[in-house]
Amino acid sequence: MKRLSITALAVAVSLALCASAQAKNSLLVQFFGPSELVNDEFLDKLEDMGINPTYFTCFETTMVDAKTKLELGTGVDCLKDVSTLPAPTGVDAVSFFNFPGGTLVSQGKTSIVPFIPGYGNGGTPKRTHVTGSIPTGGDSIINGTKGFKNATGTVRVSGAVALADTKNGLPFFDCLWEINLD
Repeated sequence: MKRLSITALAVAVSLALCASAQAKNSLLVQFFGPSELVNDEFLDKLEDMGINPTYFTCFETTMVDAKTKLELGTGVDCLKDVSTLPAPTGVDAVSFFNFPGGTLVSQGKTSIVPFIPGYGNGGTPKRTHVTGSIPTGGDSIINGTKGFKNATGTVRVSGAVALADTKNGLPFFDCLWEINLD
């Protein structure tokens, strides 16, 4: 019995070490909470990166660790042509992950689709739309500062939003982001 316990412990420690090594290059964060418009600052940043800011709207919210829910910084989603919502749509997106040690920026396309009434759209405020994007190849990280300077990798999002949070009339975010650094 002791031998089995020691073997089980050794296997568990080995698995934990492997998982820890893989996790060093992955971050799992959540944009969570009501948003604020931050067009002035972030539309200029888009232009500085060579992205035409026309038709983009930028929303900032709290960014937390997906497991611990501890606040990590802020997340900003700059979405193009949001005037087409609430109809199902796909939009161009540039997302900023503002950590104390630097900022990562990703670019891609995301789907924003209304929930089927009564299916998975709980929470307060009630979530109205499902969001998601899986990288289609190549790097989706397009910029980084400080500790993330020259970072490359991919970013994936899966989540939900309440398009018109009852507090401020702006989106409430509940989105999980998987950031995989090379």
